[in-house]
This record gives sequence, C-alpha cells and structure tokens, in this order.
Amino acid sequence: MVSVPTYPGFEPLIEIASGSGDPLFCVHPAAGIAWEYAALAPHLDPGRRVLALQAEGLADPGLLPDSVEQAAERFLGLVREVQPHGPYRLLGWSFGGIVAHTMAARLQAGGEQVALLALLDCFPYDPASPAQEPTEQEYLTTLLENAGCDPRRLVAPDGAPLDEERALAVLLERGHLLDGLEDHRLAAVLQVFLHNIRLRRRFTPELFRGDLLFVKAALERTAPLNSAETWQRYVDGRIDSHEIDTEHRLMMRREPAAGIGRLLAPRLARTGR
Repeated sequence: MVSVPTYPGFEPLIEIASGSGDPLFCVHPAAGIAWEYAALAPHLDPGRRVLALQAEGLADPGLLPDSVEQAAERFLGLVREVQPHGPYRLLGWSFGGIVAHTMAARLQAGGEQVALLALLDCFPYDPASPAQEPTEQEYLTTLLENAGCDPRRLVAPDGAPLDEERALAVLLERGHLLDGLEDHRLAAVLQVFLHNIRLRRRFTPELFRGDLLFVKAALERTAPLNSAETWQRYVDGRIDSHEIDTEHRLMMRREPAAGIGRLLAPRLARTGR
C-alpha cells in the first residue's frame, strides 16, 4: 500500500530514520514499498534507528520470491549484514507481518534472541474461512485507492470487474500519487502486490516462541471476523492486542501512525539501545 508522494528509492533495504544502537526493522506491506513507515519515526525515540525492507521485485522483476519462507530468508541476509546478532526488533504490516513473523521464528531457530515482534493488522490465511479473505478485485481496489486513483476510473466502461490488466491501465493513466514513477516501475508494483497476495494464500506460519504486539485496524471490512487470536497457534507467548480506529490501508497515515508509535515507543525502550 502506498500513500506518499516522494520516492526514496527501491533498494531492498532503506533507512527511514538514522540513529544509534540496534535498529527496528520494518517489513513492507503487499505492494513491496516500505516508504510509508516514515510516518512512525516521529513517534519513536529520536535516537531510534529505523530500517525498512522492500520487495526485491521492485528493482528486478526476476527476483520475486517463490515463497514467504524464501522472502524471509532473503531479508534475514540483509538484516544480518546490518546487525549480525540479536536481540532483534521486527515489525510488519499487512503481508509484511507474515514475513516478519517468519523471520522471527527462523532467527530463534538459529539461536538468536528476538526482543520485539510487532504485527500490524495481518492475519494468517485460513482456507476454512474464505469469507475473511478479500477477493483479488477488492485487493486491487484497495491498492489503487491508496495510490490516490480516481474511484470513477476503477470501473471499466463495460462494467467488467477490476482485474490486473485494468488496474495497470489505471496506474498508467497517471493522475495519482505515484506519478513520478516510470511505467515499468508501476508495473512492478502491481506485479509484486499480486504475487505477495498469492504467496500468502499458500503459506502456513511457523511457531514463534515469545510475546507478540498486535495492532488491529478496527474499521476494516473484515475486522469483525478477524482477531489477534488467529495467531495464537503460531505464538508460544502472550499476545498484547490493541485496536486503532482506522482502515487497514490507512494505518500509516498521520493519526493512526501516531497511535501505533505510542504503543511501540515504550516497548522499544524496554529492549535497550
């Protein structure tokens, strides 16, 4: 999901806020871009370094991961280059939460300590409860709305449902927040977005042995059906659950991000510098 008009770059690891000590690593949502995490930085300790992990497919379409597990392993390689050993601090929103949880479990399996795992409005896919899962058309609508596309342009002239071809056409028509990106980059964002949605639907999380900070978007369409308890079978610890009055796609807007930052700051402080 993307809602900022500046383009810091498409490297798989970018710095959101500079500082000293071990950083907070934030994993990208479904569209692969992690710039929006900049909204969190003003609400954390001014000395807290914040790094964000972006989908490699944004820079090279040939680097789409084959699985959530492969995405997690690739990111762990980048994380270890910055911080060779724990304790680690991980955060993920949307699809990024699925990846961050997997990273945390694998760090533990390697003997490392995870001092903080925070998941923002993400839920493991449950094939037994398809009503909880948005359709691909709904996912595409959310992506385009968050990019600032005119809602009237999301409907095809013949009334056909929004699909990948139509979504790309809308992005290429311009007039939205991503106007500064080249055509091939817009195509990459869409490709990464749909690829990550499909990876999630065939993924089962591993077990994380520790506590979890969970923040739910209370105004999301599927909010009444989803709960933090869906993570309980994948978390061997306490789930500290909170709700923010916003939609899923708007969690990194100013007010929701401030609320999330207020939850994160004291927990990060307790993990040391």
